[in-house]
Amino acid sequence: MHDSSHVSWRLLLASFVFLLLFSHGSQQLALADHTAEPTAVAVAGSLQDELGCPGDWQPECLRSWLQDPDGDGTYSFTTTAITPGSYEAKVTINEAWDENYGVGGEPNGPNIPFTVTNAGDEVLFSYNPTSHILTIETGVEPPALEYAVIHYNRPGGDYDGWGLHLWTGFDGSVTWGEPFPPAGEDSFGVYFEVPLVADAPLLNYIIHKGDEKDPGPDQALIFADTGYEIWQIQGN
Repeated sequence: MHDSSHVSWRLLLASFVFLLLFSHGSQQLALADHTAEPTAVAVAGSLQDELGCPGDWQPECLRSWLQDPDGDGTYSFTTTAITPGSYEAKVTINEAWDENYGVGGEPNGPNIPFTVTNAGDEVLFSYNPTSHILTIETGVEPPALEYAVIHYNRPGGDYDGWGLHLWTGFDGSVTWGEPFPPAGEDSFGVYFEVPLVADAPLLNYIIHKGDEKDPGPDQALIFADTGYEIWQIQGN
């Protein structure tokens, strides 16, 4: 004779065990997701003593703490306390150097340079946790309204022969055989100061040495999206 009560109890017990395991797994996933979020995102750099930190390059000093109060996914910090001068910075996670991002969101990448022109200029730091890119904007329009600045880094330091081919937006002429040369060299690499035609919305360019292009396709610097100054690393 078939005892249906035994079957019912077995089904009830199996359902209870499943619900218990599912609930525990969901709690574990929620805990993992929560702990993956950074507890502190801060800018560390040569600007920090200007903000009242004990010294520069201190990720544990949260006077340069980036926050996301409106929950839009972008961490930001604004200050007018940085005096005129040239500075460098990176974004650090959880008050330590174990996780940090430099130019282009590169882990342990090069420092990000920026300049404050006048006392009282507002400086806005914005961090995208998906791309890990830290954007630094100053309150004064740079002279790049008349020219664009392209910073270029080759880790091997082999810059001989590398230049720009330019067309849309460029106020001048250049040939493929004689590329537009760098204006100088700094701690990041070489940089190009490209004069622009009036009201140019973009600049088309190729970084190349002879027929070797880096990274390959034609490039477009769209000023409304990226501003007039960019930092580009070999291969990117």
